[in-house]
Amino acid sequence: MSTLIQPEQDVGRMLEWIVVNGVRDLKAEMDFEASLLGYCAEMQIWSAQGFQFMAVKDFAGYYIYAWPKGSRAAVDSGCVAQSSLPRE
Repeated sequence: MSTLIQPEQDVGRMLEWIVVNGVRDLKAEMDFEASLLGYCAEMQIWSAQGFQFMAVKDFAGYYIYAWPKGSRAAVDSGCVAQSSLPRE
């Protein structure tokens, strides 16, 4: 797994690449509140060129996590309400 935590412009450029070259998993959601009491974040899962990406926006900024595509993680959420992350 690798993580991109850079200035917002760098994360934005990476997210643009992911949106153009990837396919969004519309069923993926995550309930951060279940494991981190009081924490809420917007999250999207994308697949592109053999990798999966999790784009996250929270109170502190934007993050992108990546890992080789393999087994799908099952995620469920009640925390994600309205996303300001890019749409397909």
